[in-house]
Amino acid sequence: MTKIIDRYRLASKAGRMSTKMKATASATVLFIALLGSTAQAAPGDAMALARHFATCQGRYTAQVDYDGLMGRKIDEAEQHAAMFAELVETVMPLDADTDARKTIYASHQGALGVHWNLLHAADFSFDDRLAQHARNKAARDLQMCKSLVLG
Repeated sequence: MTKIIDRYRLASKAGRMSTKMKATASATVLFIALLGSTAQAAPGDAMALARHFATCQGRYTAQVDYDGLMGRKIDEAEQHAAMFAELVETVMPLDADTDARKTIYASHQGALGVHWNLLHAADFSFDDRLAQHARNKAARDLQMCKSLVLG
């Protein structure tokens, strides 16, 4: 998890996060902070949200790693991965125990592995239907993550 957060910090310092992406992340963080302060969400709700964000972070991290390996453009996916890393840290309860943090990390790692396999199947499957299904599933998963933040 620290490695991913460091990636975000490097991307922010290097100016690789677009202004729109920074504004979106900031607005989301502000919304979550306001929601938490007015609604007094239960710790379980915050952990569920952190798991969702970690899952999306894993998907975008897989996209960055896979596209980088394949020589494709990674800028947008890298920005999204960084944004979800920030969101995970924002909603993670300060008093979260080690088991809760392991659960969040497992959500990230599980999504990373699944998304990587989808991307691999989309590019290298001998079955055209399977390849198309993998492409569509990967795109839907990323779109679902975008809709968590952008609506």
